Amino acid sequence: MSSKKALTASTILVPITCLLVLILFLYTPSHLPPQRKSQQHYHQSATIASRGELGKFLDQEILTVGAEVGIVDAGWFAYETLYKWSRCKRYYIIDRDIDATEESIRKKYPQLRAFLAKVHFMPDYNLTTKLDYVYLNRHDSKEALEEYWDALIPSGILAGDLRTSWFEWMSCMGRSSVRNVVGKFAYKHNAAVNITSDGLMWIIRRPEITI
Repeated sequence: MSSKKALTASTILVPITCLLVLILFLYTPSHLPPQRKSQQHYHQSATIASRGELGKFLDQEILTVGAEVGIVDAGWFAYETLYKWSRCKRYYIIDRDIDATEESIRKKYPQLRAFLAKVHFMPDYNLTTKLDYVYLNRHDSKEALEEYWDALIPSGILAGDLRTSWFEWMSCMGRSSVRNVVGKFAYKHNAAVNITSDGLMWIIRRPEITI
């Protein structure tokens, strides 16, 4: 009886072990597929270490008009950005679920009260003026990227979350992953994608001459 149990256990363990060895072999760095052209446009940012430094960066770039698409962290991201972005004159928060009444905003986002003179809440994007900067919060579809890219001034800044699974990030296999979509978009527009040091945010500067 014991010999039969041992035989059954070995029959199960051997295929599993072989499968694990094969996976490790295929996804070690030396066996990963070569970078696609879209991924070659990624660079480590020497300017911004994390999302918390974005406001300071925008201030140094002498930018004045920005938009946040999809309110981030219940308004705290806008607060952190505006606190360090003293040159900002207008900041649009675009979210389809937002209640744009002043009473609701003051109650739900008390941290933004000091900036209400420059913050404008909108359920949809319907601006005719160009933007210096746009942050996309989990709105990284090709359509959203194109829409807000067209809204940017030349040399304007487009940024967003770069959060995906570890497996997708290392193997670059996820067709719909943020990294892949943004990389292809940057390649199409001959632009570089800069990544913050913490790896959580992507930044693209729109070229002066677009193609």
